[in-house]
Amino acid sequence: MTTFSLNPDSAPGSDGFTGHFFRRYWHKLGPEITKAATSFFTSRKLLKSFNHTLIALIPKQKIIQEMNQVRPISLSNFIYKIFSKIIVNKLQPIMGTIISEN
Repeated sequence: MTTFSLNPDSAPGSDGFTGHFFRRYWHKLGPEITKAATSFFTSRKLLKSFNHTLIALIPKQKIIQEMNQVRPISLSNFIYKIFSKIIVNKLQPIMGTIISEN
């Protein structure tokens, strides 16, 4: 199951929920997330709230004077991570033929 293959310790997205939350309450959330995934893959429309991503700048040193002194990370909602993982799993068998090594 995709939800359980994702890192539960990854940083939470803008909704504040981590993988631990989704694993713990999957018995209640699972059917609704499954419906949302089915709707997304059928309609090809994603709710904006699922795709809301925050960019955080992590300092590489104590005093920041230039942008090359920070490391940006994206904080995506866990539901978005679930949908992304489903797509990656489906594309995995043909990845080598659609992505060039160069």
